[in-house]
Amino acid sequence: MHLLRGKVPTVHAFLACPLTPAQLESVHTEFEFGSFARFSGTYHLFIHDEPQFHGKPHADIRRDLDERGMTEDFPILDEKVGTDKAAWLVSHMVTQDDVDEKQAVSTEDVWEILTYIEQIPIVKVNYDVANMSIQEDLCNCDVRWPYNPRRYPQEQIHSSGLDMKAYQTSKALI
Repeated sequence: MHLLRGKVPTVHAFLACPLTPAQLESVHTEFEFGSFARFSGTYHLFIHDEPQFHGKPHADIRRDLDERGMTEDFPILDEKVGTDKAAWLVSHMVTQDDVDEKQAVSTEDVWEILTYIEQIPIVKVNYDVANMSIQEDLCNCDVRWPYNPRRYPQEQIHSSGLDMKAYQTSKALI
């Protein structure tokens, strides 16, 4: 069962590999939990399965979606769904300014962070509203700087630090 109450923004996720129905159901369940869907959801999740994206580098998917006019952040769902209950939250391509300012090494890379699926809604809120950035969170995951994901990939899965289960079961929300 997927809860959709009222008008909430939709997060569009894309598959980078085939996932089983059970894995897709798990993604929806984790995302809805992190979105506070049973109270007043922050986002709704829509998963797109476009086979031309399967096995494609994330930067290529970002470029393809940019060409279509879809510029918002989006999750990419790959094998990390099954192994870690995690997904890549993709932001935007590294810019020449990022390279000039020694924040990254190549404009061929995309700003992305591996985060737990249940954490994606709160991370998006942090980026969209709370003035936080993917760069800040990558630093918190001990990613080497300047950003060079091909040479120094992210090794730990990002978490906002919020224990969603404890928070949602606290007396304040019951």
